Amino acid sequence: RQVQRSGKELMQAQNAVSIEYFKNSKRFADLLNGYFFNGDEVVRWENVRERDPVLQKIKRKGTKVTTKVNIVDLFCNVEIDGCRIGVILQNQTKIHYAMPIRAMNEEAEAYYSQWKGLEKEHREKKNLKDGAEFLSGMSRSDSINPLLILIVYFGEEKWDAARSMHKLFGKVAESEKMQLIFTKYPIHVLDIRRFDNADNFHTDLKWVIGFLQKAQNRNKLQKYVMENKEVFEYLAEDTYNLLVVMARSPMLEELKDDVKNLKGGWNMCKALDDMVKDGERRGKRLGKNQINKLNRLLLADNRQQELLRSVSDRKLQQKLLQEYAL
Repeated sequence: RQVQRSGKELMQAQNAVSIEYFKNSKRFADLLNGYFFNGDEVVRWENVRERDPVLQKIKRKGTKVTTKVNIVDLFCNVEIDGCRIGVILQNQTKIHYAMPIRAMNEEAEAYYSQWKGLEKEHREKKNLKDGAEFLSGMSRSDSINPLLILIVYFGEEKWDAARSMHKLFGKVAESEKMQLIFTKYPIHVLDIRRFDNADNFHTDLKWVIGFLQKAQNRNKLQKYVMENKEVFEYLAEDTYNLLVVMARSPMLEELKDDVKNLKGGWNMCKALDDMVKDGERRGKRLGKNQINKLNRLLLADNRQQELLRSVSDRKLQQKLLQEYAL
């Protein structure tokens, strides 16, 4: 029985599977290196540290405390050129037209949290000077770790939403003078199905991109998988899960247990082959049922002569099938 999900359930499954996939430190580092540094190993996987994905903003006013919570998909610390930065990964399967605002909000909350952490530390140590430092809650020499947000977009439609904040400003975005005043605030979007440099990646992310870019064309997909069978015959489980759910293929999900290799790994080559054969069998059964129903309808309408002719005349048979909307 094929796995059937509602639209909401599918989005939840896609989000959960993509988070699990990128929790692998080697893939996370490869993602950053492939997208930002043309595949050079600038970020080492050993220097990737997962963090709590909950961004919490706490405000106190007298005895009243309010908390605002924002949960991101994946939050990691990484080292680049000896500097530690935070990286937030947001997986998207649908276009989000307010993404620059959403990204800016996440950055602001992360920076706010760092600032308040410094303030608390200084208050406990009572080491802030009077005046500007005390008012600011941080010293002149304090610094915070920068934050990078990368949106990984798996959708079938081309990302046509704004890639910078100023693109949301209407006429302001078209004015050269106004652009001198307002910060553009660009965001980073990896459009998986349209990214041209899959060879920048050195983990199985390279093959995920290739697979999904061809997922809408069965012949191209089968050809690609067979040309790279040494990879697709032994996929990691989280990779197989990601491909299945992003390709939105209930049949490949149904076949998962049948294509597990005895020595480990999941065989996508066999899964695609089995899916095609199963589809052909179902097509034959469906065609046979249609013909049987057509014959019954022709008999009920006293059209025996056409029934007999249709047995050997395929064009007539197709015409009758269309006539009875079968």
